[in-house]
Amino acid sequence: MARRLYRQGLWAVCCVMGSMSAWASDLPCEAQVLQGLGWQAVSQAVQPRLQDASICNMPHLQAAQSQSSLHYPSHWHQNVAVLQAALNSQASRCAFQFKMSAAVQSATQKLSLNTGFRFTAVQASWVNFGANERLLWRQTQSFGRRFEPQYTHSDAFEVFYSGKVRTECSTGRQIAQIATLRELFGDEDFNRVFTAAELSIGRSISLHDTDSILLGRHKGEWFQDGSGRKTAALGRQAWLGAPGMIVHVKDASYLDDISNQAENFVVVAVSAAAQQQLSKGQGLIRFQRDNLKLWHLSQSINQVDRRYFQRLLIEKDSNLWQALPQAQRQIANQMLALLQQPFYQEFLIYVHPMGIQSVGFHMARLLDRNPRTPYTIELALHNIPTEIYQRWLQAQLQKCHIHQRLQDAGSAS
Repeated sequence: MARRLYRQGLWAVCCVMGSMSAWASDLPCEAQVLQGLGWQAVSQAVQPRLQDASICNMPHLQAAQSQSSLHYPSHWHQNVAVLQAALNSQASRCAFQFKMSAAVQSATQKLSLNTGFRFTAVQASWVNFGANERLLWRQTQSFGRRFEPQYTHSDAFEVFYSGKVRTECSTGRQIAQIATLRELFGDEDFNRVFTAAELSIGRSISLHDTDSILLGRHKGEWFQDGSGRKTAALGRQAWLGAPGMIVHVKDASYLDDISNQAENFVVVAVSAAAQQQLSKGQGLIRFQRDNLKLWHLSQSINQVDRRYFQRLLIEKDSNLWQALPQAQRQIANQMLALLQQPFYQEFLIYVHPMGIQSVGFHMARLLDRNPRTPYTIELALHNIPTEIYQRWLQAQLQKCHIHQRLQDAGSAS
């Protein structure tokens, strides 16, 4: 253990020396990290609202800065305890979500562009790597149920951006979550901060007895908000990066396509209009009723092929609309009106292997795949504002402290 920590320490020094310009200030490290989150020190008297979550509802960081929401008095630089409290505030966590937004968008766009990252209904294991890609991963449970990086973490996860891999959608979500961490931390910190076991992927239940940062012993404190009520109360940025599921309501006997019994996702983008609906509707609760209504309406329309509702409601196929009897056309218009709400159009999620799509796209698609059951949408347990934020915070502080020690040593010599 001591040798491992020593190696990590040497790696941290190398990483810092490679990016010393990022820590060129004489300010306390806590102040530098605070400013890295977007806070700005001002000389005039201000009273920061540290527990104010309104920053989470702003479209971008610049909007928060322009409204002075991230201003703090420069005399705080004399009090490290106050700076530490600011770093652990709700306002800082909201500012962090802008970084999460950029990270999840970058990760999911790269995953979406890789045509070699696939999902087949029947495959031999939870993850099937191509021959070259397999060399970068160590199997830790039989039948391909669990893997962890064999060598460098960033190289292992690069295969999902550019290599050939097949996996089902729950593992696809894990990969999207960890790819987001890679984008968030950058390769140097991603390789240094996390252990291989923490980045395990595979059958979800198999991760519980590992050190998995997502589902295992190192997950830290859960943020529990299945209904999305707490997230909606925080604001639109709070959704970004959060994992979730679209799940069938009726039991398995009503499933016609078992491969589409559920869809696992991460949230990629939420518009202001979608957030407004979510806030008024107490999160996802209101839309469970709309999902049920959508399904009930679909039962009165004759589905003619496997992609019927997707073509009718999402692609708006004119031939299908013209072929509808008048009574069914009225019903289809009611369905279309439901799906044209901002939540269904402008709440974007990543689902492997379909990439980034609207929630409405998935609801229509699932009407085709399993027409005998409605679906519900919910957030999964996650640790973005808890363990992930603290890991990121400590990584930044560690680099800064090492830089300052190196700087002091250089000055002394």
